[in-house]
Amino acid sequence: MCPVRSVTYVSGRSFNKLQFWLRARAPPPDPQEKLPTEERIRRRANDLYEQRGRADDQLDDWLEAEHEVLEDVVTKKTA
Repeated sequence: MCPVRSVTYVSGRSFNKLQFWLRARAPPPDPQEKLPTEERIRRRANDLYEQRGRADDQLDDWLEAEHEVLEDVVTKKTA
């Protein structure tokens, strides 16, 4: 995204174009953020389970996923 250093005068129409231009270049929102927390934990636990070769550590996978997701939620709320 190209930063705007200073604008001395912007008419209404130019300002709308500038806002549109800035929004068009913003990164898309993370689809994971829109999911409920439990669903995010479930998906992450399944990913860990698959990565471990479907080992019999499902509880460990769930607890690790829960820790990762909740830590992410807390850091985003405080940021």
